[in-house]
Amino acid sequence: MFNIKFLVLRITSLVALLALTLFGLGVGGWGLYHQYVAPAPTEQLRRQLKENLAQIDSYYLRLTSTAVGGGSVASHRLEIWSSPREQLRAEATSLEEGNGERLQVVVRDDSGLYYFDSSLKKFYPVKGAMAENMPVLTLEDYGHNIVEAAHFKLLGREDKTRHSYYLVEVVPKESYRHRCLDRIWLETESLLPVRIESYDVNLCLRQVTCFEQILLNPTLEAALFEADQPAAYES
Repeated sequence: MFNIKFLVLRITSLVALLALTLFGLGVGGWGLYHQYVAPAPTEQLRRQLKENLAQIDSYYLRLTSTAVGGGSVASHRLEIWSSPREQLRAEATSLEEGNGERLQVVVRDDSGLYYFDSSLKKFYPVKGAMAENMPVLTLEDYGHNIVEAAHFKLLGREDKTRHSYYLVEVVPKESYRHRCLDRIWLETESLLPVRIESYDVNLCLRQVTCFEQILLNPTLEAALFEADQPAAYES
């Protein structure tokens, strides 16, 4: 009888020890996985954003950008249409009162890049990149600035009534004196940018960009990308 009780007690102790060991391995293994194998949250965001960008064939976006500092404030509204065939149309409108040349238009098609001359009401070919006074950054530019950033840090998450946002801090790969750090709000589901604050080398706010609308993969009219069309296009 004593031997039977001892055997039962020993078996119970071994089962308890085995359970504790398995639990410890489970918790420890989960911790080791997250420490050494699982990607960090920041890397997950960058990887997911890169995958999302690869799924975009066409888009329309509208944003407002305001430059601050130097005792003046300059704002413009930018609309961009981009097609799967790398065609692009950008319309920038100055929001400053008294600005004579309010609308600037650039069209890129298979044959090249065209800039709209508001005085002559005609498109003219442009050699090289965008016109210097045409403030254009495409959706791809914003995405690649995050994915290829020299420094990327997840600062936190903000939960609002209708949407939630990731707040990230980015040092652009090609930074300069007036823009060496960006703070970006990304919608948590789509990872699309909602707001970007750009800071200079002294960490003074220099520019605020607010995305008002982004439509992914819409069907776009071919006339948008024809350089013989009127400058303003009603969407």
